[in-house]
Amino acid sequence: MYFDSWSDLWSMAGHGPFVWFSYGAFFVVIGLLVIAPLWRLGSLKRRLKQRYLALEKTQSLQE
Repeated sequence: MYFDSWSDLWSMAGHGPFVWFSYGAFFVVIGLLVIAPLWRLGSLKRRLKQRYLALEKTQSLQE
């Protein structure tokens, strides 16, 4: 292993906080890039279903 101990791995000669914050920010951004479109897709499906049901209801009332 490159580091002698776990504390050396976390501190990385004083650069650890920046490095680990960068990794964390990266994973948060990637997670949002995956989750946001799925969330929007679900919202779109719900709105389309509501529109379809409303259209179906108005057509049945006209008959």
